[in-house]
Amino acid sequence: LDPYNPRKGLSPLASLVREVYTDEEAAAFSASLLKNMGVPGIILSPDSEFVTSVDAEQIKERFKNATTGSHRGEPIVMNAQMKATVLSFNPDQMNLKDMRRLPEERVAAVMGIPAIVVGFGAGMDRSTFANYAEARESAYEGFVIPTQRLFASDLKTQLLPEFGEAKG
Repeated sequence: LDPYNPRKGLSPLASLVREVYTDEEAAAFSASLLKNMGVPGIILSPDSEFVTSVDAEQIKERFKNATTGSHRGEPIVMNAQMKATVLSFNPDQMNLKDMRRLPEERVAAVMGIPAIVVGFGAGMDRSTFANYAEARESAYEGFVIPTQRLFASDLKTQLLPEFGEAKG
């Protein structure tokens, strides 16, 4: 249903906008994690003295400039005693494979084409040549032929009358 007009429906692609956006966000999140060496953030806290918000911003900028971009992975020496708490993921926690597969499965399901035929990873996990042949046949009979019939019907009712009486 269209959430803005319940009397109307949404096209299959319009209903998938959120899934496509979710996949895009997962890709951006993966890229930012990899860019930051799998570390989503770090907490720098002074061991003894209070730090003003201005000092905190300066420390943050200095740390960021010294550890990101082309300086990534380089050591940094702070001029005050700081405790660094690293918020990190282990490789298993960074595996976003399942999050990326869900939108693929939904897109394939809504469009009526098996994921294996499109080459989505969700379909390739369980693929064999026998499965692929059956999936291709199913996609052709369940999606391609009905779509061709819809196009033919539209051409017959909208375009053909412009050229006069249809014979044969």
